[in-house]
Amino acid sequence: MNGEKRKTVIIVDDNSINLKTGKSALVEHYNVFTLCSSKLLFSMLEKLIPDLILLDVNMPEMNGYETIKILKSKKETKDIPVIFLAAQTDDGSEIEGLSLGAVDYITKQEFLEHAKIFAVSHHEKWDGSGYPKGLKGEEIPLQGRIMAIADVYDALVSDRPYKIAFSHEDAVKIISDGKGIHFDSYLTDLFVEVADKFDEIRKLSRSK
Repeated sequence: MNGEKRKTVIIVDDNSINLKTGKSALVEHYNVFTLCSSKLLFSMLEKLIPDLILLDVNMPEMNGYETIKILKSKKETKDIPVIFLAAQTDDGSEIEGLSLGAVDYITKQEFLEHAKIFAVSHHEKWDGSGYPKGLKGEEIPLQGRIMAIADVYDALVSDRPYKIAFSHEDAVKIISDGKGIHFDSYLTDLFVEVADKFDEIRKLSRSK
């Protein structure tokens, strides 16, 4: 991965088939850990802080809603992005999940269909200088072009062992400067238009 540190994803689901499928879709480009319960998740978080948690909503013993409440109540884990995975969604459940601090709420089928596309294409660049395939322009799947912007924004505004977080304003400028080079020009313009929403979500997530 061009020397870039691989990001870590934890998938939590009580269904072993879903765990295997999710890992298969992501493992080529991420360090992926699969766990069958929230109890095991909290045990792992004592040793490892991931870049993302994919969390099943309906699990025995402790469901996803109960789990995220605990995650967001602790200083060490409150900033970890959480995406809820559900067999099916409805407006009420989605609103509840997002209100608890999740960054997204998606169906498992949608996730499994798109996860591999996101994973393999979000490091491609609009001018063809990215990887792994050196795709250019609209050769890059839309999912990858969208994820490229979201991923870079998150990386810029987050503290890392090797850098201090950029301000929201600086992150927006860096992405805007990459228009037509790193990023899809049209999507970059859309991002700039709604950038304040990204900032609101970032602040909300960190306040949880």
